[in-house]
Amino acid sequence: MPISACLVAVVPVLFLSAGEETLELGAAIQRALAKNPDALREVANVDTANASVLRTQAPFDYTLTADTSYARTFSLGGGFSQSTPIDRLSYDASISRGLESANGGSLALSFQGQRTSFNGLTYQNGLVLQLTHPLLKGLGLDVVARPRQAAEQRVTAAIANRRARVVGVVRDLALAYWELAYAVEDVAIKRKAVQLAKELLELTQAQIRVGRLSEIEAYAVKATIAQNEGDLVTAELAQRQRSRDLRRLLGEPVDPQAARLATPPPPVIQPTPIDSGTEAEKAVVENPALAALRAGVRASELDRDAVDNLLLPDLSFVGSVGTTGVKPTFRDSMEDVVTVNSPQYSAGLRFSWVLGNRDVAGQKRQSEATRRKAEIDVAALEIDTKLFAMRYADELGTANRRLELAAVAVEFAQKNVDAEKAKFEVGRTNNYEVLKRQQDLTTAQGRRVRAMVDFLEAQAQLLGVSGRILEAYGVTLK
Repeated sequence: MPISACLVAVVPVLFLSAGEETLELGAAIQRALAKNPDALREVANVDTANASVLRTQAPFDYTLTADTSYARTFSLGGGFSQSTPIDRLSYDASISRGLESANGGSLALSFQGQRTSFNGLTYQNGLVLQLTHPLLKGLGLDVVARPRQAAEQRVTAAIANRRARVVGVVRDLALAYWELAYAVEDVAIKRKAVQLAKELLELTQAQIRVGRLSEIEAYAVKATIAQNEGDLVTAELAQRQRSRDLRRLLGEPVDPQAARLATPPPPVIQPTPIDSGTEAEKAVVENPALAALRAGVRASELDRDAVDNLLLPDLSFVGSVGTTGVKPTFRDSMEDVVTVNSPQYSAGLRFSWVLGNRDVAGQKRQSEATRRKAEIDVAALEIDTKLFAMRYADELGTANRRLELAAVAVEFAQKNVDAEKAKFEVGRTNNYEVLKRQQDLTTAQGRRVRAMVDFLEAQAQLLGVSGRILEAYGVTLK
């Protein structure tokens, strides 16, 4: 059966009376998602995961540093009676960033200078470009990309978790809504039963007045009316309770003075065959909770690969190239003497290795255990998903058959009531038989509504297992 045939459109809330509010399912879902704390909390989790992705790009930010300092020292004379001050002004600035080709690699351009005042002025300046690049641990574009890829997988998991949470909210709301729909229809059936019994009482009293029946014949009808009215009171209580349950899922305060919620009649259902095996396979592919776990497995694998790289020794190339120059100015000189800027360069290797490296070895064991646990969770959830999908598909098929039989039962029960009532009017039966036929009709009508609601609930459960309930009910996640 097309899903759309069992759904209701999002329309404004209608008010039948001051004490009752009729609510469409679509409108209920929209109200719930606007306030439900679980759904809102998952939005924050997605934002947190996205922020983690942004943080993985931090090594490639440009870092600008600069500082300056001034110092004065005194040079004492031979007799400690005189001192000559020496003034030094130092200044430097640099800009650096990490490299995408290796974790821990960096490229920095720095300028350093110093102005010294002692028996004249001396300027010393230098411009240096320095490269640090790992050769073992941290080497490679894929190694650098792993933290970002793992963070992106966690974003995928967070989005899937949010979808799974919203699916759960919508599913629970749909189940509560259809239970309320059953309660509303049950009240209508019980009210109709009271009306039928009262009509029979009027007919019985008319027979008594013309002497065709004795007064005692009315007692059974009055007793049935009292019983039916008691059933009606119980049904109305159930509707109030289901109404409050639904308000709780809507995220609204449960106010004793709030209008009682009601629903329109359930949609007309056209039963169609359904294959439980096919539904189970669809659910495994589309289940959002499984998608979140699979993303977690992938993130764990990336974490494990990153830890493997940390076990390597740290061997890095460190090199620099630049220029430096000195310009002294002496008081007894007629002109400045300039030392021409001269190039300089350096190259070397830096090696370190943590013997044993138990911290990283422990991280590796933890990452492997996390990955195994995630794989176990995926396998277990796949089994549960298939099991529940097949269960709800079977319930859907059973509800199909129950609907067909219930429709036939109601049709014949109504015919029996009409026939028995006609026989009673001509004196060919008694009101006990009419009451029995009326009770059979009430029971058949209740079973038909129960089968209809069970069908809608099984459908909501099946759609919830696969995650397709959002599209089916017109819910779009931003």
